[in-house]
Amino acid sequence: MEYRKRLLVLDDEADIGAFVRDVAIESGYVALASDRPEAFSSVYTNDIDVVVLDLMMPGTDGIEIIRFLAECGSNSSIILISGYNAGVECCFSKPVDIAKLLNVIGLQPNERKAESRSH
Repeated sequence: MEYRKRLLVLDDEADIGAFVRDVAIESGYVALASDRPEAFSSVYTNDIDVVVLDLMMPGTDGIEIIRFLAECGSNSSIILISGYNAGVECCFSKPVDIAKLLNVIGLQPNERKAESRSH
């Protein structure tokens, strides 16, 4: 039997969580969504591959959930989503992987060298 990655969505807006869950399921994940941040510790298990978190939720926010995951020694990848349109496009863990950073900002490593030489 083929392994299917597991994804957990936590968003206080149930329709957003359901949308992300449905997209994940259509992409081959086993997925679950919850709109109750206070219940996260009861639905999270260490075999979750990806956690999608709303950054700002009433009572418990995404940062508190990230702390919980760190304290549990979680290896889950974390994706933050937010209704606040502040222009955040990406977030990295430290130490920052320079190739990933350059990819996100639109410069590949070879382009970066060419750019630095032309200025």
